[in-house]
Amino acid sequence: MSTPEANPKRLSFWISRGVTILLALSLLAAFIPQPASAKYDPDDCAYTYEVRRGATLTSIARAYGTQPKQIVYINEMDPPYTIYVGQRLCIPEKDKKDLSKLASKYANAAAVYFTAGRSGNDIIIYTYNYPKTTVQIKGENAGASGWKLVDIGTINIARIGNRQVLRFRLPPELRVKKLLICLKSKKSGYLQCVTPRTGG
Repeated sequence: MSTPEANPKRLSFWISRGVTILLALSLLAAFIPQPASAKYDPDDCAYTYEVRRGATLTSIARAYGTQPKQIVYINEMDPPYTIYVGQRLCIPEKDKKDLSKLASKYANAAAVYFTAGRSGNDIIIYTYNYPKTTVQIKGENAGASGWKLVDIGTINIARIGNRQVLRFRLPPELRVKKLLICLKSKKSGYLQCVTPRTGG
């Protein structure tokens, strides 16, 4: 007794149907908010906020005296920066509460994660609340060719930590009066700049 051969068209139909259902289920799962483990180090947070219904990044930032982009950065959020009820967010410090005397001498209140100062041909960097990552120090000089970022050095904050005064020699092309000092995260590309104050 011979068994009937499988109908290739019918088999192809059911395989196609199964693949379509699996794709639909995976897409649906992608839109369901999943609680994520915190990417940040709790030591970097001044506060931890649990998202409530109706909250936005703007309203949270305003309540804690910071900016939405600072919350996005320290929490390593990806576009479109969606938050959901019950999510725990790290809120960075809004001011420099732990500057050493040397850092205070050069302090510039423009930055959230660091301050910079200048002493002769040296630049002084003090990170007080920077996420534990590696950052590139860059300078900008308004020269004949316009503003251009120039490498000054690198700080591995994950290794050395915050709250340290670091001194770097300025390259010759940055030994000018008009200067901007920036820290750029190697991981995310986040760039923050300050105008250094000249100290004694």
